[in-house]
Amino acid sequence: MNNKETIYIIGGGIIGCTTAFYLTKHKKFDPQKHRIIIIESNDIACAASGKAGGLLASWAFPTQLSELSFKLHQNLVQLYQGDINWDYRHVNTVNLDIDLSNYDNENKKKSKNKNKSESGTSTKNSISLPTNLNWIDPKFVTNWTQLSDKDSTAQVHPYKFTKFMLKKAMETQCVDIVYGKVEKINISDKTKETRTIRSLDYIPIAKDRKYEKYKDSLLSKALKKTIILSSQDKVIVCIGPWTSTLLHKCPIFGLRAHSITVDPLDYKIEPYALFNEIKLNTVDVFTPEIYARKHDIYICGEGDNQIQLPDPTTDVDVSQTECDKLYKYASILSPNIIGKGQILKKQACYLPVLNVATSSGPLIGETDIKRLYMASGHSCWGINNSCATGKVMSEIIFDGRAISCNVDKLDPKLYFSVD
Repeated sequence: MNNKETIYIIGGGIIGCTTAFYLTKHKKFDPQKHRIIIIESNDIACAASGKAGGLLASWAFPTQLSELSFKLHQNLVQLYQGDINWDYRHVNTVNLDIDLSNYDNENKKKSKNKNKSESGTSTKNSISLPTNLNWIDPKFVTNWTQLSDKDSTAQVHPYKFTKFMLKKAMETQCVDIVYGKVEKINISDKTKETRTIRSLDYIPIAKDRKYEKYKDSLLSKALKKTIILSSQDKVIVCIGPWTSTLLHKCPIFGLRAHSITVDPLDYKIEPYALFNEIKLNTVDVFTPEIYARKHDIYICGEGDNQIQLPDPTTDVDVSQTECDKLYKYASILSPNIIGKGQILKKQACYLPVLNVATSSGPLIGETDIKRLYMASGHSCWGINNSCATGKVMSEIIFDGRAISCNVDKLDPKLYFSVD
């Protein structure tokens, strides 16, 4: 009989995996007394954790997490050769103002009178970009601002980083993965002040993810299993935009974001993170972001809520129109690199956004149910803040409070009660 205290982490994304990693690194973690089980409904880093751009910034939000997390990322790089294992490198970050309102007209003029068109364009826009940003055509750039330099901004490949964190955690032989969809967290029938977690109901899922075959059928009920929790076991919910499917009153929702990756002709292009504000006409503005990563160029667009959050066991619907739009405008800005490059991936994911006016999230800590914790709602800074989140969660679990930074304002109990 196994008498170890078990920490169940629901969700195998970057938050779940870094939490598992830092739990195993805590001084109070004892392989003879503790074990960790990650319950994942699809695959490790299959959602935003594997499809994000991977930007790291010491100035991200919330500041109590971002500064600590940026340092922790650097520490991990030194310990585990992050430049090799997850493509870590420092980047410059620039904001570009771009005017394409006359792009179609200028193209027509160019076809009729190439010299006249080029002369008019260069007179209108005499912007000089940084010399090492030579893979961007300055023709339509009306202004640029450096947001930060390499001292305060870096990048990782988020999928590689998440998988590496899981690998290091599992090397302790105290971390296991269970593939299944948790459908319910059962709470004891005690008074509100003493309520605690009792069990987890979940449906096992084969790695080939045949869940849809059984969904909403009588067979799914037969497949359901229940994990009975001991009085020492703990549960941490790390399922991002799907948090409210288990914690129904939690004000976290999913915002869909599209991205593409492009294989450029030149892998040696200078690493930049570009925040672009593109004027399309007198009314419309498009704000894609472009990250030159170690082996590809990542381009992402604005969020939308046109498609309802899918079941966590299924893949996200991808709009080809949105992906084509990203490639179109990125190619205009970089005709010789992005424009001539090969599209590797067209993808979409959901960002976990906290729908609270007084906070940008995330929510980290114990809920109003004893031994039920959460770490969700990181918005666009989940990759950056993953390390600090994992570190803080390990302290909350083993020390009873956060030590590395103050997360009082991120306490879930301030924003909702578990029903």
